[in-house]
Amino acid sequence: MTFLMLSPVAFAQDEQRFEVSGWVVDTKQASAVQEATVFIEELQRQTVSDRQGRFGFEGLAAGSYTLRIEHEAFELHQERIVLPDDAARAGELYIELRGLTGVSEYFTVTTSSSPLRNPVSYRPEQAFDAEALQRRAGNSLGEMLDGEPGIAMRSFGPAPTRPVIRGMDGERVLVLENGERMGDLSGTAHDHAVTFDPLAIDRVEVIRGPAGLLYGSGALGGVVNILNEDIPRHWAPGLYGDVGLHGASVNTAGAAGGRLIYGSESWAATARISAREAGELSTPQGALEGTHLSQLTGSTGLGFSSGRLQGGLSAGALSNSYGLPEQFETTAEGVEIRSARQNIQGRLNWEREGFADNIELRFHGSRYHHQEMAIERRAQDADVEQVELDFMQLVTSSTLTVRHRNLGPIDQGAIGFNVVARDIVVSGEDGLTPDSRTYFLAAFVFEEIPLTERIRLQFGVRPELHLVEPRPNAHFTEPAHSRAQATLSGSVGLNIRPADFLEFGTQAAQAHRAPMIEELYSRAAHLGTGKYEIGDPQLESEIGRGIDAYTRMRFGRVSLELAAFYQRVDNYVFLEPTGQTDAASGYPIYAYQSSESDFRGFESQAKVGILAGLELSAGVDYVRAMRLDTERTPLPAIPPLRARLKLGYEAESFWLGTLVRLVGAQTRTAPEELPTEGYALLGFDAGYRFHAGGLHVLSVRLDNTLNTVYRDHLSRVEGREVVMPGRSANAMYRWVF
Repeated sequence: MTFLMLSPVAFAQDEQRFEVSGWVVDTKQASAVQEATVFIEELQRQTVSDRQGRFGFEGLAAGSYTLRIEHEAFELHQERIVLPDDAARAGELYIELRGLTGVSEYFTVTTSSSPLRNPVSYRPEQAFDAEALQRRAGNSLGEMLDGEPGIAMRSFGPAPTRPVIRGMDGERVLVLENGERMGDLSGTAHDHAVTFDPLAIDRVEVIRGPAGLLYGSGALGGVVNILNEDIPRHWAPGLYGDVGLHGASVNTAGAAGGRLIYGSESWAATARISAREAGELSTPQGALEGTHLSQLTGSTGLGFSSGRLQGGLSAGALSNSYGLPEQFETTAEGVEIRSARQNIQGRLNWEREGFADNIELRFHGSRYHHQEMAIERRAQDADVEQVELDFMQLVTSSTLTVRHRNLGPIDQGAIGFNVVARDIVVSGEDGLTPDSRTYFLAAFVFEEIPLTERIRLQFGVRPELHLVEPRPNAHFTEPAHSRAQATLSGSVGLNIRPADFLEFGTQAAQAHRAPMIEELYSRAAHLGTGKYEIGDPQLESEIGRGIDAYTRMRFGRVSLELAAFYQRVDNYVFLEPTGQTDAASGYPIYAYQSSESDFRGFESQAKVGILAGLELSAGVDYVRAMRLDTERTPLPAIPPLRARLKLGYEAESFWLGTLVRLVGAQTRTAPEELPTEGYALLGFDAGYRFHAGGLHVLSVRLDNTLNTVYRDHLSRVEGREVVMPGRSANAMYRWVF
């Protein structure tokens, strides 16, 4: 059920001219509806709701108008408004939209899984809007997504966390910003953080499973796409914005941020800023030393719209520093990661007539500086700091997509080209790798064929050329040989809707991942991970071949989603202990190895509406991953069986809920990997929303209510003696004005 609201100050009269503005809000999911098209039929004018569901029209004369609201997930609705009569009401006009039967409640318009902008999916995917993210508020992206179907969290303290999808970590899960590579180093090692503040995220889209067709090297496990309005896509006239505040008791964390947008008929400018501070992480057994966090980020951008041409530019910067929970003989020693990222983004979209009806160009360029500092704290004198490892990285990522109309049996499709360039310079006391330049050059084709009214076929292919050019530096004086490799990704899928309440989807896909420079050429102590790492220049690209299948069903108040997957990965690369110790650093020696491996598992979730607004939901997921050697040796850092049970009540102005998370023991462990016991966590959440000069949303959450002592299998803190966070109260306030 969706409502369109005319704000109390929606109309302002000026020589019999009026301004109309409001929000489109989905009250069932308690969230804004973005990219809903709002038409005024008499004037043939239209606009699109923005990330907060806001829309607006200026310069309307007195009269009677028909508003028509369209969205792929809802039935068409029309409503008459009369000016100035409706202006005099100075209240809220509610327009109820009914969801289309058979369209998943998880569906919203996405750009991640398909360039075709339609509601058809071939693999499991999820989307989280601003309020859904607020309910999951945390210090990092990994913390916010942890526990969702198929998604776990790799952690090394509260700052360097990252999503793990179906047991795959690092560069096998691409974390993107507005569809392009961010340019940080979060995928290369577990001490590296995703360089994006949660308060700056407007929406997150997740693909579970191989997505190499659209994104190329690295998308073996899935994609997490962070979306923001640094380049405005849709806007309402005038000045508006939002403010957010977040606090957490477990590490005395505090964060604040805000954004302003000024829009005219043809252009909009925006600016945002946010800051975050956190102290030491609290556990049931005491504070975890060295887990502080400090972050500052901001951006400014400009969007324009001229007829069928839209686009814009933005520039942003982030400064980040955090400690690592290393185990030292004395608390006077510590490790701190300091990083800074500056980036520019560009987008140009051309809607046109003819066979190629849409052309979009995206560009993202970033400069990322990363230092790993060894710190000796002295009581009387100034601390002594030494740069053990220093990375300077430049990354450029750009995609050109041309969407076309029907061609013979093909209903719609897209062709595209993608280029990624990465230049990295490594220095410091322990230079981990040689300097390098890396290039990805690719083209892709993505097509859909409607076999019947209820069955659609998707297929695509992506050839890609991968080039790596190692270069000498102070620690690697002998340049290694350059590498060049051509790979092929592709997929074929079916979407079947035999009835309005039932949907099936399946996809067979091949994806690949080229070895990172660290996996190929590392030969040094890595301060952040506490290991001496040895690469292997003979490693080959990982090739994953797999199949996904899912079904969604809805019977009255009952909905069910089931997904299963299998993927075999040739040349799967992992870091394995050698049993030796480096004499100079005292670190254990780990070497990169590869093996044929397979991943298999499932995800399930069900919801039952008990009474109006009262809903019980449950979910279970599991992944089993092993090498295909004679012993079927388990792969490292694989999440165990997990289940979740939630009871929630949702009303128009508030919500209440309780959540139980059950995590099984993980005894299938890799060599020298310690097992973990199962545990159960109890949590509560509540929220209240109201309109007064805009939309106000206050949410509170209590995690680990019973202060349970537990150890997460994906925590990379050395040994299993350090436990996970204790009881924590989270609160967040958001004002959209």
